[in-house]
Parts: sequence; structure tokens; C-alpha cells
Amino acid sequence: MKFPASDFIVNKEAKACICPNGQEMMYHGDHFEINNKRYMRFKSYLKNCRACPLQSDCMKRPLKEHGRQVSFAVEGEDNVSYLDLMKRKIDSEQGRKNYSRRMWTIEPVFGNITSNKGTNKLSLRGKAKVTCQWMMHCIVHNIEKLWRYGDIESAMR
Repeated sequence: MKFPASDFIVNKEAKACICPNGQEMMYHGDHFEINNKRYMRFKSYLKNCRACPLQSDCMKRPLKEHGRQVSFAVEGEDNVSYLDLMKRKIDSEQGRKNYSRRMWTIEPVFGNITSNKGTNKLSLRGKAKVTCQWMMHCIVHNIEKLWRYGDIESAMR
């Protein structure tokens, strides 16, 4: 059985890690993300892994260009994803009220543009071109609303 990360001694504040054989590992950074959680990663020095008597119990694959790697989750507010923040916002009392209003404010606009106008996908590429194309569709939608429900003469002034 391979050594799990829990068998490694880690000091997150000092950014230090000791392998099960007692060798110090190199800090590789804390900017690695997996499933919207930040991790700090440590790598063993290649020379230490080559001479290690526990190598066969530690490494999943044969040793080639680098030694064992191990990652630990970084604690803190940075681990909250945008999805989690949005869930929290929608689940609040005010969020439920705002979300229920969406049915008669936002959704009909997208429904009209996609279904009635036949715009299921944009035909241009590139952020600037797609933004321009989307804005053109929105302008057409707004002009149609003014023509149907509003006073177009007063809107043109």
C-alpha cells in the first residue's frame, strides 16, 4: 500500500513537509487548484527518492524524472468557489425573492431571442464580435418591444 498524504508531516505556516523516511521535501507553491480548492504542493528531491528504502511503498510508478509529490488543502476563505457564493446568495431570503422575479423579467427576453428569432447560437467568433452580435440581437428585441407596447416617437427623441 502506498503512503497516503496523512503519513507526511506538514507545517503549512512554515511551508515545510517531511516524508515518511524523514527527508525534507521542496515546497512547490500553493497555487494549485482541484475542484475549486487551493492546494499547496510539495515535491521530494530526486536524489532522496532514489536512495530511499521505502521507495516501492511510496511511489505509484517507477521513479523517472522527479520524486514523490504530495498536496495539502490550503485553509481559508480562498477555497470558496463562485458557485458556492451564488448558492449562498440564492438561498437567502432576499435571494429567493429576487430569483422568483427572474421569471417575468429576464427569462422571456432570452426565450424571445433564442426561440422566436431563431438565435440558438452566435455565428461569429471572438469576444468583441460575439458581444457586438449579441448586442444587435438585444437592440432588435428592444425595438420590437417599443413598436409593440411603447410610444416609439417619444423613445426616438
